[in-house]
Amino acid sequence: MATSTPQSVISTSAERPLLSVVVPTHNVRPWVEETLFSLSRQQVTSMEVLVVDDGSTDGTDELVEQFARGDSRFRLLRSKVGGGGPARNLGAEVARGRYLVFCDGDDLVPDGAYRALVASLEDSGSDVVFGDYWKFSSSAMWRPTASMTAYSHAVSGTTFLEHPTLLMSRPCWNKAFRRDFWERSGITFPDAARSNDIVPMVRAYLGASTIDVISKVVYLYRDRPGSSSMTSRAGSDASLLSYLTQELECAQLIAAQRDDALSRVYAYLIYDRDGFAHLRKFYGTRDIGAPLSPEITTALRELIGIVGDIPTIDALKQLTFELTLSGDTRAARAAAILQEPPHLSVREASDLWSDLLAAVAGSPLAPTLLRPLLLAEIRRTLASEDLDDPEWSRAWERLLAAAGRFEERLIASSVPEDVRSGGDSEASAALQKRAKLGVVLTDMTGGREIVLSGTSVCSDSFLPVLIGADHQGARRIVSPRRVRVDTDSGRWTATFRARALRLFEHAHSAVVVDGAPVGLRDVAGEPRPPRRRDSIVVERWGSTLSVTRRRNWAVRGARSLVEPRAGRLVAMLRRQVGKQR
Repeated sequence: MATSTPQSVISTSAERPLLSVVVPTHNVRPWVEETLFSLSRQQVTSMEVLVVDDGSTDGTDELVEQFARGDSRFRLLRSKVGGGGPARNLGAEVARGRYLVFCDGDDLVPDGAYRALVASLEDSGSDVVFGDYWKFSSSAMWRPTASMTAYSHAVSGTTFLEHPTLLMSRPCWNKAFRRDFWERSGITFPDAARSNDIVPMVRAYLGASTIDVISKVVYLYRDRPGSSSMTSRAGSDASLLSYLTQELECAQLIAAQRDDALSRVYAYLIYDRDGFAHLRKFYGTRDIGAPLSPEITTALRELIGIVGDIPTIDALKQLTFELTLSGDTRAARAAAILQEPPHLSVREASDLWSDLLAAVAGSPLAPTLLRPLLLAEIRRTLASEDLDDPEWSRAWERLLAAAGRFEERLIASSVPEDVRSGGDSEASAALQKRAKLGVVLTDMTGGREIVLSGTSVCSDSFLPVLIGADHQGARRIVSPRRVRVDTDSGRWTATFRARALRLFEHAHSAVVVDGAPVGLRDVAGEPRPPRRRDSIVVERWGSTLSVTRRRNWAVRGARSLVEPRAGRLVAMLRRQVGKQR
């Protein structure tokens, strides 16, 4: 591979490099040559690249030595102490540059990135400069900083406390440090199995007199699955405990600042981002129901004690923490995996929902938190699975049974809790009149439209309706297009257009009596199985029938043919773009 150096823009004397780059490596032979080549193209002269190998056994060090023979700026060091933290420390100790940056041995640095970082520090005199970054995998690229307002515009000579959302990202590799600041602050990386850069980064953030933020993308992080990457080498329990130990030190540093804005950002970092991500990864590799070790339980409780109450976040993230702290790891695992589900089968999803719903049935927050999520699960399942598949049907029945045991009223009843307990006199009167009229539901059918059938004792004024609920759980009354009542037999039918429901909207039957909607008593039998072309699907939830509108059969068929091909085409295009880069 050629290692010619582009014409430099920033230079200094040969006696002292302007920039030192520290690259820890461990068994990254498939990627390290790309990394080194990207470093060789940086537009900074008198740059030294210190590659510190951490006991590689796959020939990484040999490849680095070969590369260094063709470029005198590169130098191989061998760490006598295992671990990424000690490797970075060794590189920082040997470094002679005015400025210091870190790079992992399997990532990429865009052309001109270090030039931009160094130029910012030269102009401002700040201690630290932050640059933007992207992450990429074999099939995707994304920008983790998109939700961090501090990265929305460039600033120079500011302070960390003025831009607290910088705390939400704590890697060491997207920033440059003034080396005398680094040494004066006594910053070192701990010998930790996991998250060994979060404590030194928080110390650097808090200790810097001024900082810069530049808008240029200065780093491309390679997201590698499996256990070969530096941050994934430890076992699950040891990995989580290592993270919690490091995070506890960060929490103490943040709490000592007594800054409300910074504390709020840190709470979201724990509950909504890093803390939850570590719990989710932990549960993803753990046996179902396995208890937490006492060390992990103690460390997590101590961390939560410092961070404070859980802010308003995703319901399943909130439940993951609450269930973990209560010791119900089986349900916590279900909540964590369901929050960002991989490609789960309906059987796997129904098992997870059963575990979760069984654990939180008595929680006063459960209906508020889980009702819209259950509806979302219904939409996902109906949209992606074949209703004719026997395995689908069995799993779907388990899911419905779990939801029914959780709380039949969750989906079945249109009457609020205070009304059911008799707290609303108007609704209570409507319930009494419904009983007097004897209005009951005997059948609900789907297909191309929705038909409710039932009986009543008399033909007094009542209106069968549907109570709909969107993906946020918001309720609305759906009126029928036509109602027919046979005064002699007391039988009635109410017909609704299929499009009266929104796509994937979930609804159940009710009756309006004297202007008040109340649940419609259901004595219907089991609904007929839905046919492939049915747009309306009727299912039984506990003791009540419910109805959901799904996509037209032609759209479903077209999507099943197009989506897999589209996914393969996108992956192919990304590979081509990667090759061109």
